[in-house]
Amino acid sequence: MVKRFFPAAGVIALISIALAGTATAGPGGFGNGGRFTFNDLSANANFVDSDGFFIGFVNVDRGAQSFRLRGGGVMEFNATVLNVGTPAGNGCWIIPDSAFAVAGDLSSASVNLTADAGMACPGLPVSGAAGGRPGLQSVIGFGPGGGGLTSVTVDMHWTGSGGLWENHSSGTSRCGSYNNANQGTFDFEFAPASGSIDVMGSVSDPFAQIGHSTMNETANGTASGACNPLGF
Repeated sequence: MVKRFFPAAGVIALISIALAGTATAGPGGFGNGGRFTFNDLSANANFVDSDGFFIGFVNVDRGAQSFRLRGGGVMEFNATVLNVGTPAGNGCWIIPDSAFAVAGDLSSASVNLTADAGMACPGLPVSGAAGGRPGLQSVIGFGPGGGGLTSVTVDMHWTGSGGLWENHSSGTSRCGSYNNANQGTFDFEFAPASGSIDVMGSVSDPFAQIGHSTMNETANGTASGACNPLGF
């Protein structure tokens, strides 16, 4: 089991996610030229037992998703994705947008549904930093999607602390003749979470977060196969 020594680890992971989105361009097919906009909402929580040992996590993300398919190839689409993990295994599901509610000011969020095998993600989520579309997927830093869990019932609620962090970033990236310039925002609020997940029971995290990311990108050229081996 993994012991959580630093309560703010989730925040660092979330910020890393936002910055990871600036690392590559993935609009409509990775490395294509044009102007593109991305928008993402997420909520996450990590759970430990009374001794401080890791017992699981939950993460919900709505935005541009990139997957490496189990049978080969890649897939990109906009969706709401639920990830749940325990020391025994992880699960990833595409869920209805209506199952994940987030207040516009990030003051609250909730997810309530039963996800089954028919809703499973088509493959493993791929981050922008790993060559996927920069959808700012919050699953990054919280374990891989899929593997072990085929169904789960989740009823979780996040309540914002009232302190909203606002972050702005800009950057450029280049590989061969391909280059892009991007500007993004990442806002998050500490939002203690509580509820139940059937594979864990009643759970809570006083350091959970709700996040919102945006990115505007201008890309030029086309990334070569050497720059884009995954094919996004």
